[in-house]
Amino acid sequence: MWLLNLLSALTVADPAGPPPAISLDEAVAMALARSPALAAARASASAASARVEAAEAAWLPKLTLEARYRYLGPVPELELDTGLTLPGQSEPLVMRRELGSEHNAEVALSAAWRALDFGVRAARIDAANGLARAAEREADGRIVEVAYATRVAYLGQLLAEEGARTTEAALALARATRDDLARRKGAGLASDLVLAGAELRVAELEARIADANEGVVRARDALATLIGQQASARDTLEGALVEEPAAPGAEHPSLSRLRATEESFEAQALAARRAPLPTLDLLARAGVQSPATLVDPDELGVAWLIGVSLTWDLYDGGQRGAESREAEARAREARSGRQALAEELARARAEAEARSAAAVAQLTTAERRLRGSCGWG
Repeated sequence: MWLLNLLSALTVADPAGPPPAISLDEAVAMALARSPALAAARASASAASARVEAAEAAWLPKLTLEARYRYLGPVPELELDTGLTLPGQSEPLVMRRELGSEHNAEVALSAAWRALDFGVRAARIDAANGLARAAEREADGRIVEVAYATRVAYLGQLLAEEGARTTEAALALARATRDDLARRKGAGLASDLVLAGAELRVAELEARIADANEGVVRARDALATLIGQQASARDTLEGALVEEPAAPGAEHPSLSRLRATEESFEAQALAARRAPLPTLDLLARAGVQSPATLVDPDELGVAWLIGVSLTWDLYDGGQRGAESREAEARAREARSGRQALAEELARARAEAEARSAAAVAQLTTAERRLRGSCGWG
């Protein structure tokens, strides 16, 4: 038996010293700080927030700076026959002039702003906001999952350690009982059968000690996996079992995520339905070009343009209609998934409440039996 205890102690002991003692809240904070799943969810939320900014940027004008150089040929010529014959000439005067130049360069700044799109930008912004809310709720859900797993691991470690201490106490009592029976047998006051029963009880508890110590090691490893290091529990089992009250009217993060996803797909469907409608853009352009005009090939001049552009995609092969139907189907999928999850959570809550009531009843019965066996009031 002493060899088993020594092996258990060596297995649990840390060569660098005893692990730090932490509370349940500290364990949850440590797990949340290092959780890769939570970090991934927060990165996804940041990406969704960036998509919102990208969608909102569609309301701003677009500025474009362009610089071009082109070498063109042949250069067109303008030939004008005046019909006049100058003195000393036998042929009429013909005037020839190049229109433009082989060398063409331009630097210009263009500005465009979409004045009308029948709400497509607003719908796309709503869709992006829905995805951002869904990503935030996904991160909240990860927080709940990690915190729950940490609480279960912390309580599991406390329970395993309590079980090991209880088994040690029971073993000490069984050994004392066996030794007392051995003395009484020597005095002729106990039988071999009673002493054999006590020996069997001691052997049974010695076997349980190894299992209990192994359970403690497993529980500590489970908690260490979540918080990133070995640690001992500072809270008591009774204190850690105190349930934190839930926020009144709070919705499960997974339900909120599906609700936001549904709203996002509905907005995407609206944007796809309105996309084929005409758009109106205001345009402005100013720059410097050479040649300044076709008739001034050697001059550098300023060129400008102001206008309005109306664009209407009359046929796109049914692409936007298919996109709208897909988004509507995704919205229905999210709606049905939210309803199914709500039912599943209600069943899980009912089962948890039933197990809690059964555990309380068992605990009450055990306490009553303990008081009766010990002669307490």
